[in-house]
Amino acid sequence: MERLNRYSSHARRAVLLSPLLLLAFFLTSCGGNTAEGPSISEPVTLTLMSFNIGETWERAEGYAIEQFQQQEPNISFEQRPLNQAPQEAMTSSPVPDLMTSGAYSFLRQIAQSGLLIDLSELWAETGLDQAFSPGFQQLSAYEGKQYYLPVAFAWTGIYYNRQLFADYGLAPPTTWDEFIQICETLKANGEIPLSLSGQDTWMAMLWFDYLDLRLNGADVHRALLQGQLPYTDARIQTVLETWQMLFANEYFVERPELIGSLDAIHNIVRGDNGMLGRQKSAMILTGPFWMTDVPDVFRAELDFFPFPTMNPNVAPAEVITT
Repeated sequence: MERLNRYSSHARRAVLLSPLLLLAFFLTSCGGNTAEGPSISEPVTLTLMSFNIGETWERAEGYAIEQFQQQEPNISFEQRPLNQAPQEAMTSSPVPDLMTSGAYSFLRQIAQSGLLIDLSELWAETGLDQAFSPGFQQLSAYEGKQYYLPVAFAWTGIYYNRQLFADYGLAPPTTWDEFIQICETLKANGEIPLSLSGQDTWMAMLWFDYLDLRLNGADVHRALLQGQLPYTDARIQTVLETWQMLFANEYFVERPELIGSLDAIHNIVRGDNGMLGRQKSAMILTGPFWMTDVPDVFRAELDFFPFPTMNPNVAPAEVITT
């Protein structure tokens, strides 16, 4: 357990951002191999702060902790929900020992605080630098150093009700013009084209992310996130105007600020006899976090397609939740 001792010595000044892979590493390091050093002999409690993103995640996290504690019974975990921005959690007292978070969007800001452990040596010693693709390594790094351990990833897409599309003779679009035409067809038939949650602002911001990625490309979007490009830039103004157009054309549900993320998903379900979701819609831009919270019979109604192309001269880029 030499590695555990080494990294846990930084506990009160550092956060490791994806505990499941870290726990799995400790299991591999300790299981059946005592040559590297003794286990922890004194009781230790680590604070684990993580998102509440569904039953499947909770089960996986609980299983990882259970398996780890079979090897290290003197280590316990105080679990806290991450119900605030990671930057705010970093200023809590005491700072959590372990925290889940999205990788790139927060990593740069938190790494600058000096509160993260440089895990580059761990990546090299355990072969993580060989196990993960260059793209994942880049998402996990800041200024050439690895601060993050990716545990899972999920694609973002536009989910839609298949029967509703069939009823109006619609097919998943590949271009922005096709997408707008679908919205117009749905609206002309008394349907709400797009569901949205304004209570969970990350869902709303996915629209800004994708509009910028499709109009301007990944490099421009990355520069914006890093503070190297102002929001007053003409390219970003075009993004905001396009986003505003979707609202002006009344493609979105009314009062999205009153709708939570799961209710927004329920809006595109039709087989619930109106019991779930009050503003029935056709499509929603989101990741797959909700799948374990929606019954199979309702999930079967849905399918998804990638965010359409807007500028043929811009290489496609995606929002990935890690």
